[in-house]
Amino acid sequence: SKSGRSLRSKARKQRKAAAQKQETKKRGRASRRGRGRSSSSSSGGSGSGSGSGSSSSSSSSSSSSDDEEESPPADIKAEHRLPHETYWPRKRYDRLAALKPARRPIGKKRLPPPPVDDAPPLLGDDTGYPPGWAPPAEHPSYIKAAVVAQGGDINDPLYRRPRDRIAVACIKAGVRPHRGQAGVSPNKWKTYWQCRADDATGAEKKKFQRLADEAESISDACRDAAEASAPRRPNCCQGCALHCCVVIRASRGRVRRHRFRNTLAVVDGAGKIHLTYYADPEDLENDHAEWSEIHRLWVCEFCNTKFIAFLDLLDDEEVIEWFQRDFRLSQRTAGAGAIPRGA
Repeated sequence: SKSGRSLRSKARKQRKAAAQKQETKKRGRASRRGRGRSSSSSSGGSGSGSGSGSSSSSSSSSSSSDDEEESPPADIKAEHRLPHETYWPRKRYDRLAALKPARRPIGKKRLPPPPVDDAPPLLGDDTGYPPGWAPPAEHPSYIKAAVVAQGGDINDPLYRRPRDRIAVACIKAGVRPHRGQAGVSPNKWKTYWQCRADDATGAEKKKFQRLADEAESISDACRDAAEASAPRRPNCCQGCALHCCVVIRASRGRVRRHRFRNTLAVVDGAGKIHLTYYADPEDLENDHAEWSEIHRLWVCEFCNTKFIAFLDLLDDEEVIEWFQRDFRLSQRTAGAGAIPRGA
């Protein structure tokens, strides 16, 4: 159709512009290297044999300076290694506040007071627990909210046991426990304290190493308990199937065929979705909610390490917005490379 041709034409123009931009960058780097070589060779020609040595030195320093431009500074790298949390209700509030009232959605023209996070900073000195806390005392509200966001109940022993253990370990180390759905993955949190232990000395090193070891032990115990209670493996990755079904349902009948990685979903005449998995179901992995002994899904390696791990960084409203953006992308030619377009 005409709209399909226009979309394909627009995508070709975008790819061509991106290729031209990349080519321009390459030419700029080459010209800078050329200027470095010409200046060093001219200075070498005016001197003696020792001048030729300085010429090669100057040329190598020029090329090394170009290489340094490709990588971010060390302080930026270090900042990215820190587990900075995101309080999503405040993030959404700030996005709306940045818009003029006329451009805000209906019902949000006038904003209420900004939401306040009741959890202390993740890297502060406050553990979030009162002095002398010990099981079976109540957990703070932000821990209860994190468990509810996982679909659980803090009074369920399958959630309570791991949360009690990680709380005791964090209180001993004087740090706040990881809560989830706040932009920091459990692995990044555990890795951070392991790095702190590696860099520290004396009593501080022992304290952080004990926390890192206990967190890894709790995580392994949760994974083993969840897999032991998991149902039989299905014939399809449930994470990929979830993605396909969301796209099809969100289309309201416009999309009747969608594929995500190794899973194909097709809608029959009765409106029923049929799934076909183009990989070995025996390779599916157990996915469980972190700091719990609850099995969630049988998923492929991509979903377990990337897709669901990414969704766990968001709260419910952010997940909905992400799927909406993903659906819009899947309907465009530009997104057909990563997420095949529905027929």
